[in-house]
Amino acid sequence: MSGFNTKWISNWTKNRKDYKPLIKTLEYFKSIKVNGNFNGAIEVKKDELASFLPHFYMITRCDGGFFYYYFTNQNEDILFYLHYSGELKIITLNKKYDEKFRTVIKKTQFIDCLRDNTDRI
Repeated sequence: MSGFNTKWISNWTKNRKDYKPLIKTLEYFKSIKVNGNFNGAIEVKKDELASFLPHFYMITRCDGGFFYYYFTNQNEDILFYLHYSGELKIITLNKKYDEKFRTVIKKTQFIDCLRDNTDRI
């Protein structure tokens, strides 16, 4: 999703032929009908995340205008933002999901970035 009414794939990025990983990503997005003037949200099933995220990240890395896209679950309980550096920002949107997330995340190998003025895990 995007907070702006703009295309997912910019004309500049769509026409690039200089970076094979990006070309592969553009082919992936075309295969799921995200090309041309597409500017909506797409639904990615849980079992498709492993193939979707690397391509989403590649667009984020290669297109400076692709910084304002984010994703959420269907109930909009949690918001994810993937920065071109690879940093993943996770924002819970309600208390119930916040408690669930904190319980689950403590069992993973996620690293707290320890930035000032941020909530600790």
